[in-house]
Amino acid sequence: MKATDNNPVLIASEQVKSSIFPDTLLFRMAAVQNQLRLVLNNEAESSRDEVVLAFDDRASEDFDAQFDANKPKLPMMISNLAFRNENGDFLGVHTIEKPDLSIKDKHIPLSLDAKAGTYNLQAHQISSFSNDVEFYLENKLNGSIQLLEEGKSYSIEITEGNEEAQSNAYSLRIRNQTSVTVANPAAIRAFPNPTNGETVTVWVNDNSRGTLEVFDALGNRVGGGIFEPKDNSIKLDSFRNNAAGIYTITWTTKTTRSSTRITVN
Repeated sequence: MKATDNNPVLIASEQVKSSIFPDTLLFRMAAVQNQLRLVLNNEAESSRDEVVLAFDDRASEDFDAQFDANKPKLPMMISNLAFRNENGDFLGVHTIEKPDLSIKDKHIPLSLDAKAGTYNLQAHQISSFSNDVEFYLENKLNGSIQLLEEGKSYSIEITEGNEEAQSNAYSLRIRNQTSVTVANPAAIRAFPNPTNGETVTVWVNDNSRGTLEVFDALGNRVGGGIFEPKDNSIKLDSFRNNAAGIYTITWTTKTTRSSTRITVN
């Protein structure tokens, strides 16, 4: 499909005809379930790109023309947002069998194929999934992980000379919160506590790969990342520029979540 007008508008509707009353159109009014839309915007360039992730028990990890759609790279676009499946296909619509999140998180690589600039990523239709399913945006270059919330903008910076590495740094993590059990509070400790802003050592009860997050008293995430503890400990510098107060440190692995509090003087 190619639009030639300066301000093209495409309107599509899903409709069916009744075989008994051929002139009667029946429209589906219910919202589509288990579909997530990711939208990548670059306001400076008036650019917008979009992909769709869906759950369907009939789907597989491989490309299936019945459920998936390839996403060709267009040279004239400043970004080409796409999912990547296990075969390396670039997909604009990626449908997978609903993962068993009680066993482990599901990770789906993203490809931005973006030129240098500042972008905003938004997630839509999160509410079409059950309440226990959460989506996170991960950046493997800096270890950050952010919970995706409906309609909230997440800034992505692509710098000149680093376009390829930064465009391939992101992935979508899908997690079922009901599969995570709360561990004994003794499973995590932080010291020195209180701290004057120096490096804090966080001790955890195993060396499993997990996500360490720091929240202030208002519940805002102010630090953290993805770590593989060495000798059951993690070095954390998140408090150097933070105001005095009480902070919560949360450690989440595939099977457990534990938390502790620390005071910053």
